[in-house]
Amino acid sequence: MKNHYLKPKLFALVLLVISLIMIFGGFFMESETYDMNYFGIAFIGIFVLIMALVTFFVYNSLQRKLNALLDATPLLAFDLTEAQAQQAIEENNAVLKSYNFRIWLTIVGFCALFALTGPLFADDWGLWALICLGIAVFFTFVYYIATAARVNRFKKADHHVILNEKGIYFMGQYYTFGMPGVWLSQAEYDPQKGLLTLMVTAATTAGPSDSTVVIPIPDQYKDKIESILGELPTQTF
Repeated sequence: MKNHYLKPKLFALVLLVISLIMIFGGFFMESETYDMNYFGIAFIGIFVLIMALVTFFVYNSLQRKLNALLDATPLLAFDLTEAQAQQAIEENNAVLKSYNFRIWLTIVGFCALFALTGPLFADDWGLWALICLGIAVFFTFVYYIATAARVNRFKKADHHVILNEKGIYFMGQYYTFGMPGVWLSQAEYDPQKGLLTLMVTAATTAGPSDSTVVIPIPDQYKDKIESILGELPTQTF
């Protein structure tokens, strides 16, 4: 877990190498051939360089916060049993599929609306409707692929659960409560099902984006869960 974000940081390193090759190669070829088109390669390399740096610093910051979570005194720290892990997979997959379906339905609804109102602002309504259909089909594929990828990730994840006031590490996923624009918006415990539900909200340009985690709580923590919830930094938008 200390190298949880190694892959994206390695990807950033690859982008860095590519960007430097494009930048220096573009300027060198321009100086040799006097072809101004090579300046375009160099400027694209600059954008790739920016992507590499942003990717590295964002994931490096997340890794530091995850390390701080792992080093701090936990409020909850346990490994799920096989039965609890299966329950967690089912509960979280249901939440994920419901959330992704609502997003997909909203996008497809807007595509249908734009297709029906096409005659108001499009000369070729048939072409306009075909474009809207293509967008709807594309996002349908995205919906199924993204949902299947997250579901498969849960199946392959470890069973570790660590929670404190800094964030939550749950079955291979990390959510911080301490980054600007990110906060814990909900923390509820269902004593009948023995499930703790946490909702982490991030401020985006399109509005608040929620990520929900459902955690089966072992018997040894059930008597302490109310006091644990009181120590979490829950806040509303």
